[in-house]
Amino acid sequence: MRGVVTEGIRFLYHRPRPFVTYPVHQLIAENSWSFPSGHSITFFALASAVYFYNKKWGILFFVAAAVIAVSRVVAGVHYPSDIIGGALLGIGIGYGVFYVAEKCWPASIKSRLSEPKKP
Repeated sequence: MRGVVTEGIRFLYHRPRPFVTYPVHQLIAENSWSFPSGHSITFFALASAVYFYNKKWGILFFVAAAVIAVSRVVAGVHYPSDIIGGALLGIGIGYGVFYVAEKCWPASIKSRLSEPKKP
């Protein structure tokens, strides 16, 4: 899903990466368009899906997603707006996955999450 969304937007909107536009030291090799950040979409979608099922773990996943996203800006391969756009899209995708899973398999998911661990 992430690839379809990311590449669909990049097909329609061509934004060069910061190291192409500005004299930025590039730490990571990238050659596609900048917006949106595929890493942000992926990790924020994962974090939001986890958050909808377990708030404590979800917050930890959001912190990790934010660290990954900021590292992409520091590496010179994304603008902050690429990260924000990717995060918003990722949270939307995470919610969509949660919504579909709840509608299609509500009892199955809840029973797996609430099963006590066997010794």
